[in-house]
Amino acid sequence: MFWSGLSVLNEQIFRGLLKSLVLVVLLPLLFVVLNTMGSVLKAGATTTATATAISTAATATAAAAVSNAAKYRMPTFFLSHAGGPSFYMTAESKNDFMAPIDSQSPMANWFRSYFRDTKQLPVKPKSILMISAHWETQQKLSVYSMAQNSMYYDYGGFPREMFRIKYPAPGSPELADRVRSLLSSGGVACDLETKRGLDHGAFNILHVMYPDADIPVVQLSLLSSMDSAQHLAIGKLLTPLRDEGVLICGSGDLTHVMPHDTRWTKTPNFAKDFDAHIASVLTDPNHSIAKRNERLIAWRSHAMAKIAHPTQDHFMPMLVVAGAGSVEGTTATPGSGGDTKLAAAATTSGTESAASAAVECAPPTATAATTATGADVATKVYDEFPFSWWSVACYRFG
Repeated sequence: MFWSGLSVLNEQIFRGLLKSLVLVVLLPLLFVVLNTMGSVLKAGATTTATATAISTAATATAAAAVSNAAKYRMPTFFLSHAGGPSFYMTAESKNDFMAPIDSQSPMANWFRSYFRDTKQLPVKPKSILMISAHWETQQKLSVYSMAQNSMYYDYGGFPREMFRIKYPAPGSPELADRVRSLLSSGGVACDLETKRGLDHGAFNILHVMYPDADIPVVQLSLLSSMDSAQHLAIGKLLTPLRDEGVLICGSGDLTHVMPHDTRWTKTPNFAKDFDAHIASVLTDPNHSIAKRNERLIAWRSHAMAKIAHPTQDHFMPMLVVAGAGSVEGTTATPGSGGDTKLAAAATTSGTESAASAAVECAPPTATAATTATGADVATKVYDEFPFSWWSVACYRFG
């Protein structure tokens, strides 16, 4: 009886101790474990959320970059291409006459710096459309349609190595088709050319603009009619290319007299007068772009024009790029994009009095040379007389 009662007492004590052990030790330990697991899970969720936020931000940034690139409207340029393969030549080329415009000249260095300055061109061109003074066609325009460009050495009297130089830029049959389609929409016939290579009006300046030759290049001819109004209207038909990442360049010279002697030891009046006249026509802030184009079409009527340009080929690319850079500007927000509409197509009549086509475009993304209204302001971006009679001024539109 005694031992039986003691056994019951011991059992009660044991149960009490066990209950105390659970309350005092195991429950707090379980709480600590659960709390630790909660912190780990919370930290994991935070890390996942942060990674997701970074990924989302990166995607948004990339999308914004693509959007900004899509909205950027390329300017157009009239560029003086100096002479022959001058920007390939060095002091070792043994041609002292070309020294003022060789590979180390101020002009060559300007080309190198300007077109790689992101303040001037925030977006690298997707492709380049070049209109050179050295390619004319009869009746119909022609445009290069080759996957890989070749070289056309259209000069003479230079060292032998100048006939082995290369500018291995790819072509772009897709851009050629696009150019042909835009011209066709305005009633301008255009053939596809698959044999002729880049001439020096194209490769001499591209060599210093984009020496890596990694941007596709397509060349468009001039019409031998040399009709100013017609070429300006042709340029207007090409305006949509600017919203597609295409850099449109006209290659010529602001004056193009090639004397057989050096009778001018200082800049003659005809060169200074014509240079100043074109600067006035293009950059007068009191004239609308329509008025600017009207005056530009009449360039040949200037008293010094026929002396500065005995032939019209080296000035005609100016008309094309001025036409492509003829956005009047609107009240829309710069960079908003929009459709390009041609109110009138290019004329193929060959008459200087033909009305130039009007273009209505949304304004481009603002640049140093673009006004608040998005108008294609013309700016002289380079000015030099490397020889007394020869102006190699360059202009930007937009």
